[in-house]
Amino acid sequence: MERAYQDYIRKIEIEPETELGCIAIDTKTEVDFKSKLMHKPHKRKIRRSFLNGFWVQIKTSPSQMQLHAKINRLQIDNQMFDCVFPVVLAPITPSRSITANSGIKPFVEVSIVQLLLKNSQIRQFKYFKVLVQEFHVKVDMGFINAIMELLEQSENSDEDEKKLFLADMKLLKEELYSHAYSQSIQEQKSFYDLLHFSPFKIHISFSMAIGASSNQSPSTPDFINVLLQGLGVTLTDMQDVVFKLAYFERSYTFLTKRQLISEATRHYVGQAVKQLYVLVLGLDVLGNPYGLVIGITKGVEDFFYEPIQVNSN
Repeated sequence: MERAYQDYIRKIEIEPETELGCIAIDTKTEVDFKSKLMHKPHKRKIRRSFLNGFWVQIKTSPSQMQLHAKINRLQIDNQMFDCVFPVVLAPITPSRSITANSGIKPFVEVSIVQLLLKNSQIRQFKYFKVLVQEFHVKVDMGFINAIMELLEQSENSDEDEKKLFLADMKLLKEELYSHAYSQSIQEQKSFYDLLHFSPFKIHISFSMAIGASSNQSPSTPDFINVLLQGLGVTLTDMQDVVFKLAYFERSYTFLTKRQLISEATRHYVGQAVKQLYVLVLGLDVLGNPYGLVIGITKGVEDFFYEPIQVNSN
């Protein structure tokens, strides 16, 4: 229906006086976009709604603060015109059976409920949840080389060296108490009644191709070469290899900011390392046996759930 509406808008822009009347969406559905009425299968009013790219809501009271934020849609494109994958990162469109029951979920959703304690320096989070929907990552070697060239650090000029030196001198003149206070704030522990980061379901595609018009040299950074050689991804490509990383959850625990980042990172990295076999089995040079198995059966998904089935409100 949305595609039919977009076609209707384009036709109206070209010929404003055109009367299109009822438009058949399929064999069972007819709508009139001008009067915003559906005639088949039932006569009723229709309304077109849309979601903002970014939405945030903050509520406060004397006892607690609530934060609810959504990134409804996020897409990163490859701007190189001869690239293999025009879209680098984007959420996976769920099937109609899922959207019919639960609607379209935001790509990233964050919900936090913090208790405001007057007589305590410890922050207490009654509810801290992050939900990320299924998405794909598609990159080619030309894109990686372009990013590496962008991130290359040039040698500092004399003026830059002077600024860095003055910044170091400023730190030396600061009192030890102020430095210790800033460090103690970073090490301050927070109490989490429920801390939950959703699982990640990532579709990865990779190509060794480098665009002919690319300004990058065909040489690849050393650490990337070592990684690719270790995985055996030097002579072939990967297509739609699925990584499933289980959720991260803690209940009734004290954690500093540094501990939280460390434990979450260690958890997801450990999950990724355990699934490196997916990369090897997904190589085209092996006939992609992983893709064959996934096509036959979904398998048992212990300790993993589909993010779209969970509501973080």
